[in-house]
This record gives sequence, C-alpha cells and structure tokens, in this order.
Amino acid sequence: MVYQDVKYVRFDTVGTAARKPQTVSFAKKAIQTKTHTKQKTRVICIDPVATLAIAVAGIMLVCMMIGLVQYFNIQSQNAQMQQYVAQLSEENSALRAEYEAGYDLETIEKTALALGMVPKDQAEVVEIVVDMPEQTTTTLSFWERIGVFLTGLFA
Repeated sequence: MVYQDVKYVRFDTVGTAARKPQTVSFAKKAIQTKTHTKQKTRVICIDPVATLAIAVAGIMLVCMMIGLVQYFNIQSQNAQMQQYVAQLSEENSALRAEYEAGYDLETIEKTALALGMVPKDQAEVVEIVVDMPEQTTTTLSFWERIGVFLTGLFA
C-alpha cells in the first residue's frame, strides 16, 4: 500500500491546541524580590512660572500688610492733629477775646483824630484811570518764525 497522496496536516494552530502549563517557581520570585528592593524615587516637578507667581503674591501680601500698618499710623496721627487743631482754635479764641478786651475803641479814635486822622466820610475820593496801549501783533512768515526759534534756541 502506497499512500503517496496523503498529506500531513498540522492541527496545532493557534486556538486549537491546549496550552502548555507554565510553571511558577517561588524560589525565583523570592530571589528577584531580594535583588530588587530598591525604593522608588519620587520626582517632583516644580513649575517655575507658578513658583514665581506664588513668590510675587507673597511679596504683594507683605507690601499690603505694610501699607495697612502705615495707613493705621497715619489715621492715628490725623486724629492727634485734629485734637491739636481744636485745642489751638480754642486758645486762639481765648487770646482774641483777651486782646479785644485790652483796648478801648473810643480812646483810640480820639487819639487818632488828635494826631490828624481824617474820618472816612470826609476823605476825598480820587479815581485814576490808566490807558493801556494796544499791543500790535505782527504776523511772521515761515522763515522768520524759524529764525526767531533758532535765535531763542541758541541765545
């Protein structure tokens, strides 16, 4: 019997044959874990623009706090100055009353009349009128204006 027409077909294509079981050796895992006990390093990426923005915000916060402290100091100085002005105005009114009480207007008027004062209703009124001459404006040509400008510039 000669079977020359028989062709062998492989039936172990993907999906048709059973898979070979994989053996897991615990000894290899234990050895691998011992050799690879390195700790993972964490990499922290810092954005320079965000860092700069945070720094600028911090500086602005400090400047704002300094400004508030100065503002409150100026407010307290303002209150002190208002009290000082009120005290000075009271002192001024007291001194004015003392000054006005210190002289007699009738005595002063009699003394002034004796020295030659003229009463207001008897004084002569003289009006003086001054005529200002009109200023003539001359129009200069373009070249004359340039000449005047350069003369004023280099004079």
